[in-house]
Amino acid sequence: MLRRSLVRLAAFVGVLSPLAAQQSWAPITVAGPRATPGVGVTESLLPPMVVDPFPFGASVVHMFVDGAFRRRTEPLPLELAGVQAATFDRQRQRVVAVCLHNGAMVAVVFDGARWSVLPTANAPPPRVQPAVAFDAGSGKVVVFGGAVPGSFGLPLGDTWQLDGGVWSPVVGPGPAPRRSAALAPAVIPGGFGLLLFGGNGQFGGGALHFDDTWAFAGSGWTQLAPTVHPSAREAMALAFDPGSATTLAYGGRAFVGLQLAALGDTWQWSGTDWSAVPPPAGTALGAPQLLHRGAGLALIGRDEAENAIEVHAWQNGWIPVHRGAPDVFQQSLAFDSTRAEVVRFGGRAASGLPYRGDTWIWDGRWSPATPAAAPSPRALAAVAEHPPSGRVVLFGGHDLATTFGDTWLWDGSDWQQVSVAGGPGPRTGAAAAFDPTRGSVVLFGGSSSTTQLDDTWIWDGAAWAPVTSTVVPPAGAGSLAFDQVRQVMVLHAASGSSAVPGTLWELRPTGWLQVNATAPPAGDLVFDPRTGGLALFATIGTSSDYQAATDVWVPRNQNRIGRVVGDPTRGAVLTVGQEVLASVSVPAANSVYGNGCGPAGEVTCSFDSRPAFAVPVTAWVRAWDPASLVALVFGAAQQSVPFGSGCTVHIDGWIVDLLALPQPSGWAGFDFAIPRVPGTVGLDVYAQALTLSAAGFGFSNGVALRLGD
Repeated sequence: MLRRSLVRLAAFVGVLSPLAAQQSWAPITVAGPRATPGVGVTESLLPPMVVDPFPFGASVVHMFVDGAFRRRTEPLPLELAGVQAATFDRQRQRVVAVCLHNGAMVAVVFDGARWSVLPTANAPPPRVQPAVAFDAGSGKVVVFGGAVPGSFGLPLGDTWQLDGGVWSPVVGPGPAPRRSAALAPAVIPGGFGLLLFGGNGQFGGGALHFDDTWAFAGSGWTQLAPTVHPSAREAMALAFDPGSATTLAYGGRAFVGLQLAALGDTWQWSGTDWSAVPPPAGTALGAPQLLHRGAGLALIGRDEAENAIEVHAWQNGWIPVHRGAPDVFQQSLAFDSTRAEVVRFGGRAASGLPYRGDTWIWDGRWSPATPAAAPSPRALAAVAEHPPSGRVVLFGGHDLATTFGDTWLWDGSDWQQVSVAGGPGPRTGAAAAFDPTRGSVVLFGGSSSTTQLDDTWIWDGAAWAPVTSTVVPPAGAGSLAFDQVRQVMVLHAASGSSAVPGTLWELRPTGWLQVNATAPPAGDLVFDPRTGGLALFATIGTSSDYQAATDVWVPRNQNRIGRVVGDPTRGAVLTVGQEVLASVSVPAANSVYGNGCGPAGEVTCSFDSRPAFAVPVTAWVRAWDPASLVALVFGAAQQSVPFGSGCTVHIDGWIVDLLALPQPSGWAGFDFAIPRVPGTVGLDVYAQALTLSAAGFGFSNGVALRLGD
């Protein structure tokens, strides 16, 4: 058995770490998908999903389970970044996502554990916004219409079927060319098939909306003539409801006056006709999707005025399930340990205005508070909990005209303004955190209407008092966190420029002491109860992991994490923005896939334990021939590429310098430990063994590894 140093493996893991979809956050509990819902899978017997492409070519999948959203974190095929529509293939028990990738249509499938890309031979011409659904009668996925990619977007009227991995066109008359039509299973005259409604037949901008209803039954289209029907529209949400054996429709887009606006009406298709039913309460939802939720349906859409996700359940009527917090920035945020919840106040709308004065509570899901009194609308107020008094204290902030210097206390249900003399002057963007060694909230810096500030104050629950120090941190913005292990308050002073490092300071009994001069330029500092150290979540500056002697680190590729708070109740860090992400333990895992080959017998590869950090693990390879040279190969993705003589390459990646000669028994062992590299928790790595002897090459099966605790 050949033992290799950890250096090579650490380097390999460091190379792979940027590929992790969400590093250090698996599983992730979220408040909802991004502000615009993704592509719904309406027929899934797997956990209902929203395929939700992130920008920058990455992809992620949200699952809606038991009234809450959860995100899968494994690396996904790049093709999913161009997903146009998705459905569930009931015959093959897999999700099928139809994607536009590099100018071609590609089908990506998910079987509940793995994603894979189907061959593109004879695929339909490229298109955007097609209608897609699974036809149970033919056992095929049906794709209709869409528009040619590009600014003019010529609408298409062709129909295609995907049978497993084989595409074929459907010949014959059908609906007029259109994009953004609704298509779903339904009872139709003569049996069960697919129902299509509406769509947009315009190109080059504008809209030509349809209000026609069509049925598809295995091999062709039939136009139906219901006595009543929804008005003309595009992008309607449509899904079959097994509870009532009807097909339910919600909303879409149409012109209201001269504006293209979201519609909020609900319709049912009985098999021969449409009927209107009461809509869900509230405003019309944009980008709606209808997903299966247990025995019923869930409507997911966006309140466009608030840019917030809403969920309603259908049980012969609409029942509110979930209301996401508005999408804002520069909000004030604190963890309230007295009530084990996150308190969020104010901020600014994503568009910049208006300033907000609402209070929201997160205790596993968002809910609006209704206090009798509250601070005026503002952004960038300093806020921190004060456990001895059971209150959360808020100070300052600003709106378009005023920089505030008032103090407010939150008791879990109401805000109370307190009058104190001699406190800090008006400011915005100050840092605040509770210091248990002083029994007080520490407040530092910020900016007045004209000057950046470098003063320090403490709030003991009743009054403000200044803190004197011979040396003071740089004036301006920063973030504070109490290091519970070292029992000291730490300040990250932001530099204000991506080209200039920030600094780290500790508040000692005698005043401030600088401890690091090369911190990232900006970020949110928090104590992570899971790792027992401080974490700095960078907002500008480097895209690389940052490791300092003070255990300050920066996870890479965290998209829109928003503000950060430590949650000791859940033993995690929460990042609160459009989503709420929780850092939790990720169990290590491994599994084998595919088959091996070899001149003297099938080469096999397996790991004797799961790849947990710092735990010894051995990869065992059956080489058969003791004269073979054996290499262990690691990659960043799973694939299946024939390599002649019945052999298959199961991974896509790099060869690591792990070589061995088999023992006389024909077994070779690779013994190593996985180093903990920041940003690699939950990372998927794939392994395969290669053998070379006088008789020829051998390739083992593949092994899928998930790095974890």
